[in-house]
Amino acid sequence: LASGSGKSRKAYRLFTKMYGQASIDDADVIVALSGDGMVLRAFHENFNRKNLPIYGMNRGRVGFLTNEFQIDGLLERVKRAHPLKITPLVVEAVDVNGAHFKSIAINEVYLMRGTSQTSKVRLSIDGIIRIKELVCDGVIVASPIGSTAYNYSADGPVLPLNCGLLSLT
Repeated sequence: LASGSGKSRKAYRLFTKMYGQASIDDADVIVALSGDGMVLRAFHENFNRKNLPIYGMNRGRVGFLTNEFQIDGLLERVKRAHPLKITPLVVEAVDVNGAHFKSIAINEVYLMRGTSQTSKVRLSIDGIIRIKELVCDGVIVASPIGSTAYNYSADGPVLPLNCGLLSLT
C-alpha cells in the first residue's frame, strides 16, 4: 500500500516491479509505504479481514511506526522484523440523551464537550470504573501508539510501545 504522495507512489511502483503484488487473500504481509497514517489505515482496513502483519516503511513525514526506507532486501527485513502486537481500543460511549456509540480506535479516543457547559465523564476500562466523575472540557485516552499524536500535542505523556499502559489526558 502507498499513500498518494509522490515519494510513496514512486516507491510503490519500484517495489511492485521488484517484488510483485499479491491480492489481500494471497498475501502474507502488507507493506505500507508512507508514514504512520498509512500504517494505521492498513491496520484498520485489515483488522477484521485477514489480520495480516504490517511492515511500514517511511516515505512520509512522521515515522514512529515505520522502518527506514530501503529498496533492497525487503523480504529479509520483513522476516527479521520484531512484531509489535497492537491491541485496539474498543470505545463504547453513551451521550447525555442515552444514545450509544461503539467504535474501534488504535491511536486514541477523545471526547469533547458539545456545549458551552463542562462535561461530566465516567471512565471505565475493561469494565472497571476508573474515574467515577471527571468534570472537564474533554478527555483523551491514548494507547502507546497514540501517545505521540494528539495526546502529546495536548501535553500528555509519550508511552513506550510495549509498556502495556494507557494515557489519560
